[in-house]
Amino acid sequence: IGFIDYLIGETPYNNVRSTILAEKDLAKQAELRRTIGTTVDYFLTSMAAVTETGAMAHGDLTGSKVGGVAFGAKNVIVVVGSNKIVKDVDEAYKRTVEWCIPAASAFSRVAFKVPGTSMSHYELLLQANPFTPGRIQVLLVNEALGF
Repeated sequence: IGFIDYLIGETPYNNVRSTILAEKDLAKQAELRRTIGTTVDYFLTSMAAVTETGAMAHGDLTGSKVGGVAFGAKNVIVVVGSNKIVKDVDEAYKRTVEWCIPAASAFSRVAFKVPGTSMSHYELLLQANPFTPGRIQVLLVNEALGF
């Protein structure tokens, strides 16, 4: 729908991701991911899998995605395609490890010119945080989105 192109362009919003990626020193970039990348007002993301009971799972290499979803961001907007719906948490983990991480690795080789990626952090969200109800909003889209 062009939303990412919109965010990357001139908008009234601060595109923190662009700020982080503009930093070429990897140590400084990691610090920006930790400090400004996970504590934004709005964190737009997806999940590797959503179970039939509503649990959600995803993983990442650095922890920046897990940290933002778990606690850092004030609001989390999750957009998930119907291709990511699985039966249970075991299938969610299997889909993450066997499908999503290899696909993300292939994408990273092309997009970021790195040897690939792996998963060092895995998050399974079983229910809403009772202290921040409504913080995570999920939009299920009835079509295949992402990997």
